[in-house]
Amino acid sequence: MPTSFVESIPAAMEHFTANISKAVLTDQAFWFGDKQTTDAARFLKWHAFEELEHQAVCFDLYKDLKHSSILFSLSLMFFWMPLSALSTYSIHTYFLVKSKKLKSISAWKKHLRFIRNNLPHLFQWYMEVQQKGLLALDTQ
Repeated sequence: MPTSFVESIPAAMEHFTANISKAVLTDQAFWFGDKQTTDAARFLKWHAFEELEHQAVCFDLYKDLKHSSILFSLSLMFFWMPLSALSTYSIHTYFLVKSKKLKSISAWKKHLRFIRNNLPHLFQWYMEVQQKGLLALDTQ
């Protein structure tokens, strides 16, 4: 595989976790409900900020390595983001099935609604960054 593709892996993975983190931080009522002040919620919020920092470091490093932004943008949009979403939601569904949380049609509907409502978060940040020109489609 091309070096630029291999070196895009950390940035892509951090992009994925940062999107989820941004969603957690900006819509806490959705993610935590009335449990926003629990220790688990505080830990998840701290971890979300940490993931945002990881993303920044990975993007800075990728940029400093002088790789083409077009290759990164394309690999992120058409390979890493779909792969990350598929694997995350598959594992999530597997654990819900194993724990017997998806016994009824209504539970499945709720789970699928959760996925449908969260899937756009994965691609939203990418589109914002692309519009701002931070990952300009160039041929460096």
